[in-house]
Amino acid sequence: HTVRDNYIRSNPNKTAEDNLDILTISSHQLEKSLHHYDEIKDYPALQGYEEIRNENIKISTDVIFIAGCPRKTKSEVTNHLVPYSSLIIKAAQTQKIDPNLLGAILIDEYLRLGPDDLFDWAAKIGLDTSVGIAQVSIETARSLIKRGLYNPNPNDPKLEAENIDKTNKAYIYGYIKKPLHSVNLAAAKIRSLIEDWQKYTDISKAPAILGSLYSMYKKPHSNPEPNDRGRQIAGEFYGISEDILKNNSN
Repeated sequence: HTVRDNYIRSNPNKTAEDNLDILTISSHQLEKSLHHYDEIKDYPALQGYEEIRNENIKISTDVIFIAGCPRKTKSEVTNHLVPYSSLIIKAAQTQKIDPNLLGAILIDEYLRLGPDDLFDWAAKIGLDTSVGIAQVSIETARSLIKRGLYNPNPNDPKLEAENIDKTNKAYIYGYIKKPLHSVNLAAAKIRSLIEDWQKYTDISKAPAILGSLYSMYKKPHSNPEPNDRGRQIAGEFYGISEDILKNNSN
């Protein structure tokens, strides 16, 4: 039934399985999970999908796990990254960063996406969400553009440093959803991390540290430590990225 002609609510009964909170995912739950699909994967509305997906992926011999959960196969990762190989190498050269690290971070982001990436819609309604194959947030993109580390379109007045703060999220989203800009913004973000920490320590050749910092903010200091995510990026995904880029660099 409707409530104040504003939203709908299911009537309580003895069987919970047919209620809306079991069968659907609310906008609040979707917003909560903008940066982390794991926030909603155990909700009843997605449990059936997850069970089937996990059983099917376990059949493969080259499945990649994150925190004990099967994500995608190495073949899927390779097929995903190969089309962007030249772009990754060029973006890394522009920012003077390690291309294998950039590729490893893109692998990590790909493995953590939900089904078909449910959440890019949020940018269209003004929420700060992570976008595109590199999952760079809109506000991070705004900051990188303002710093002059990467500009998707230098001829667009709305992206100029003096105007970017006034440009709405939906407009920026239109640029950064594209793989060309997403990969270059990821490279620019890695460059920004190196520069921000330079006063305290050189992390330019510390892939586990950079892999950790890519997805979380830490105030720069002299003794950074990697987290599990950064260790997997450096220890597992880096090698996969290296093989892909070496074999598909043309």
